[in-house]
Amino acid sequence: MTPELEQRLFDRYPALFRRRALSMRETCMCWGVQCHDGWHDLIDAMCAALEPFAGLELEQVKEKFGALRVYTGMADGSHVPDEAHAIVKRAEHLSVFVCPLCGGPGARRVQGRWWIAYRCADCNTKEER
Repeated sequence: MTPELEQRLFDRYPALFRRRALSMRETCMCWGVQCHDGWHDLIDAMCAALEPFAGLELEQVKEKFGALRVYTGMADGSHVPDEAHAIVKRAEHLSVFVCPLCGGPGARRVQGRWWIAYRCADCNTKEER
């Protein structure tokens, strides 16, 4: 994600992203949001829904197997509430229908022999060139 969009998330949801200042020995969030810009709105909506859960922290936000993956934890080490877990799972599920490059409607595309990605038709065509 571009630094500008990433910073927008950090500024809007400082409690959720408080682990980003820690070292790589303590968190994967130190590498920031590891996905393309097209998922910014999806991640923003997920964060807005997660914000009311006091003590919830995002430990990693990335793309894995072509879909959004979000790892969470609680600052006090307690169990992540089921409602928060459901919000994250919903965002991860929705990510396969959103092109991570542009944010448009995405569909499953096979790139190369083994690589699966979810892209809109335009972005998929651009990547094939």
